Amino acid sequence: MTSRIQTLSFVTLLVTASLSCDKKEDDDAAATSTPDVATATTNIDFVSDNMVPGSLILSTSLNLEGNPCEGTDGFFDCQPQLLKLYLGMGKSMVEMSSTMITQITETFGSFPDEKGTLEGDDGTTVDYEITSDTVFKFLIHSTKGPFMHLDVADNVYKIKFDGANSDEEEGEGDGGGPASVETTITYTDENNFEVDLFLDGMECSGNDVQAPASIAINIKYVEGVAQGKAMMYLPRWLGNNTCETTPTAETKMFIYTDFAGDSTNTTGALYMVKNTISDVSAFSDWEVADFCTNFSSQCQNGAAFGEQTPIADRYKNNFCVTTDDVEWATTCTSSSTLISTPTFSAASTWILPTDLEARDVTLPSAL
Repeated sequence: MTSRIQTLSFVTLLVTASLSCDKKEDDDAAATSTPDVATATTNIDFVSDNMVPGSLILSTSLNLEGNPCEGTDGFFDCQPQLLKLYLGMGKSMVEMSSTMITQITETFGSFPDEKGTLEGDDGTTVDYEITSDTVFKFLIHSTKGPFMHLDVADNVYKIKFDGANSDEEEGEGDGGGPASVETTITYTDENNFEVDLFLDGMECSGNDVQAPASIAINIKYVEGVAQGKAMMYLPRWLGNNTCETTPTAETKMFIYTDFAGDSTNTTGALYMVKNTISDVSAFSDWEVADFCTNFSSQCQNGAAFGEQTPIADRYKNNFCVTTDDVEWATTCTSSSTLISTPTFSAASTWILPTDLEARDVTLPSAL
């Protein structure tokens, strides 16, 4: 896997599309319901700005279109760089959510009833349900179907997008996506919040057949320390495949990363598993050092990916990331025991391979 991350071209389309409904001139006078969007966007913006610990923020030399493995010592040494890319992608999804919420209310301001539908001349509609200033829902329909769903319940923010229902045209074929996004943000305070993201439907590209089709990210901040998990489904990772290859048990790979970090450094652990795993307790047998035991066809004399040193000798959990540096077989030195111990988030947060592969994003047809 050359670790190409498909471009998020549709994100800018989502932000501008489907918000052309006409607000009637007398809406302000008749308005009875005004959601507290200011608090929602303030909280979401804070989460967006702070969800990725400083030690896992993309460097200025790394971007979604470049080769993140350039300058590393190979596939495994590159994994922390890939983690930064996936977290950067998740951050952009949260930013988009805040932008969409703001645009909806800037377009409509107050709403004439507690529940109803606003229609646009172009066939776009917006269903709304305003229970209180801190509990409200929106469902945007494009001419193709449900496009964006927002559900705010006090300090829990749920946002879903279905890019397939965007009225904007997108290019075909070589990469692109994700096609759908689901985000849940639970905000307690500035030191305690949780972000759960799922990105799905990323198209196969001939330039990087091994790239992920879906990514799940969970980050939970506990007293300022990020405890997170990143999970990837790569349908054509094993073997020599093309985008026309139908994924099977022999081609699928699932890569899981545990991490606990802050602005200074992050301790992580890497697991590469098959779709046959049905219990998270089995992850201990699928650590990075076990790669050649579990995927012997990928190795020669215990080494792989052009390296000469046996993987089990060089790469062992844990790894420590400090800005652009990574060191394997060690935890990070930190004043926080959550990082130095390390203490990762609950194992129940993992999504098992078959569930990760089967998961999709479903929007309601109506509120």
